[in-house]
Amino acid sequence: MIKIKVACIIIFGLIAFHAYAQLEKKELALHLTEPFPSINQPETRLTKPYPIRNVQELTDSMVFAAFVLTADRRTGEVVINGYDGKRPKTPFAFIWGDGTTSYGKFIQTHTYADCSKRHLVKVVATHAHNKKDTAQVTVDWNYAQDHQAKTLSVWVTSIDLLSGVVALEGNDTRSPMTPFLFLWGDGTSTSSFFPVTHTYTSHTKNYKVAVVANYKDSQRDTAHALVDFEQLNSRLSHLKILEYENELKSSLLREKNLQVNFLLVLAFVILATAYTIYTYRKRYLTKIYAIDTQQKLQVEKDRISKDLHDSIGSQLTSLSLGLRDQERKKMINATTVIQIENDISQIRSELRDMIWTIKEEEIALENLADKLRNMFWQHQQKNEHIAFEVSVLPEMETLKIKTHCAVNLFRILQETTNNSLKHSNGTAIKINIDCDGKERWIFQALDNGTGFNTEAQHPSDHYGLQNMKKRAADIGAVLDIRSDHNGTITTIILPANFCNLRLA
Repeated sequence: MIKIKVACIIIFGLIAFHAYAQLEKKELALHLTEPFPSINQPETRLTKPYPIRNVQELTDSMVFAAFVLTADRRTGEVVINGYDGKRPKTPFAFIWGDGTTSYGKFIQTHTYADCSKRHLVKVVATHAHNKKDTAQVTVDWNYAQDHQAKTLSVWVTSIDLLSGVVALEGNDTRSPMTPFLFLWGDGTSTSSFFPVTHTYTSHTKNYKVAVVANYKDSQRDTAHALVDFEQLNSRLSHLKILEYENELKSSLLREKNLQVNFLLVLAFVILATAYTIYTYRKRYLTKIYAIDTQQKLQVEKDRISKDLHDSIGSQLTSLSLGLRDQERKKMINATTVIQIENDISQIRSELRDMIWTIKEEEIALENLADKLRNMFWQHQQKNEHIAFEVSVLPEMETLKIKTHCAVNLFRILQETTNNSLKHSNGTAIKINIDCDGKERWIFQALDNGTGFNTEAQHPSDHYGLQNMKKRAADIGAVLDIRSDHNGTITTIILPANFCNLRLA
């Protein structure tokens, strides 16, 4: 068994190692030879179309703008507001254009010492992985009116890369007299108020959008916004590459899991098959060995039985013939010859019983009852005044019982009968064979004699009682002897499963 298990483990280990090595080679070859899709490669190289939802999230995350809320030329105080869709976790850096820098969130206030010239304000945002983005806004003091700067700001709120639709949002506190003029950079223009949308036919290049506002004093202001399709395409291509890599890794992982599962199933089948073959072979060899042993034992039993019959039986026959010859020659009287012949007949009967027990593995309970009746018949020849009876339930006669159990039961009942003949002075001896349900079998010997004291017996009788108890214990039975002036009852209670009592 140990050799088979070790061989199976070694085979499984070799198979698993070979499969794992082949899988690693295949995965490495795929990484080295498979080209990743680029911007110029066809869309069909992707395992599935890129979801529009991710593009919308990408464009939404690009919104970052800053604009002037108020500019007080008298005090030099400027208020900057803005928006960043990426929501940086660190404060913005405000580079005010006058050599100073501050950090904080929108809304941010700064005071300039020189209000005679314009100032270019840069707002820097730091996002994940230390990526930075910058928005710019101009502080123009010439637009100040009633101590407030009336500036125009515009920014892109969304870009749909698939349809080419761009949405703009803006702010102007000077309240232009006419709608804003939007110059979209593709040769088209529209007049409208914020918010506004425009559809581009080409999605591969950038467009600079100009927004013009006209005021009542014939003044004009212009703001610009960049529609960056190129950056979107670059990011989208990068997302596609990442998605392709993830899909490739998932495919390799699924294939690897399938191979591992296959190897596990194969190993289980091999081990189960080996165990089944081993178990079947072990049972088969055990059965063959048992049959062979049984056959050898039966042959030996037959040989012993034949030797006993041929040797002792022939010697007893010769002894009986010799006695008859001595009787004819008047060397032994007839009474002595009859007594010796009875003893020889008894020995021959005992010899037949011994041969019977040796040859048979099981006997029917009916055969045991016949042996008891034969014993009673022999006693009847010498004790004609005593009534002998053996009673067996009809349904029990076909039961099979192990031979050694039958022999021990016979010897116990034989000893009980002899004790009754010696001491009871009764006129009837009866043996009953009954059952208590299907779990216990009851063998009972009764006489109607005067009884005896079970505690105060002759030493030879005491030995016989001890021998009866030992025989009962050998077959797992309980022996109970009760005696009084009305007679003696000897009961043997035998578990049915101990001696394999079963239907024939």
